[in-house]
Amino acid sequence: MQTKRSDEAPEQSKFEIKAIWLEKCKSEFDMMQKMSGARFPSQQHAAMIKAIEICKIHDELYLKHGIKTADLMHACEFYKLLEDVDVKNINESYAK
Repeated sequence: MQTKRSDEAPEQSKFEIKAIWLEKCKSEFDMMQKMSGARFPSQQHAAMIKAIEICKIHDELYLKHGIKTADLMHACEFYKLLEDVDVKNINESYAK
């Protein structure tokens, strides 16, 4: 599988991409909640663990939906999902 060019339409519909994006946001929020109470030897160690956990989420999305992170990001830009009301609301609720 090759990453999409910037002018190519995604294989998935806007509805599918939106569902995957919201799943990604929820998974990342849940991971951050779990890590919030954890103690690490250093900030560097905490950052490393966070990066590993985010990679796991992206891997799970790839295995479940067959979409690479770069292609998901491209589809979000193509469909302008960050301007979508549902996506804005979920991102704001997780930011609190």
